[in-house]
Amino acid sequence: MSLCPAAAGAQRQAVLPGPRPRSDAVGLRFLTPVKAGDALRVTLTAKQITPRVSAGYGEVRWNAVVTSQDDEPVAAYDVLTLAAKQPTTPEEN
Repeated sequence: MSLCPAAAGAQRQAVLPGPRPRSDAVGLRFLTPVKAGDALRVTLTAKQITPRVSAGYGEVRWNAVVTSQDDEPVAAYDVLTLAAKQPTTPEEN
């Protein structure tokens, strides 16, 4: 998944499946300055999934790495989201 705001002059937004009542950036740190006009790519990797036993959702913690148009890392952070549980048996549908 990537975000390339400068691509074709249009902004694109990454969309993750399921409801997102909350999405928090945790520990955002820039490794190098970013300037207007830079093309950035965000790579998300799911690093932890925590189901909530008594709720229809769980927490997903993502590792996010932002790279420049030169494939150099410019920022890193975790993203914490809430995601709907997928039914696993016909009884849960």
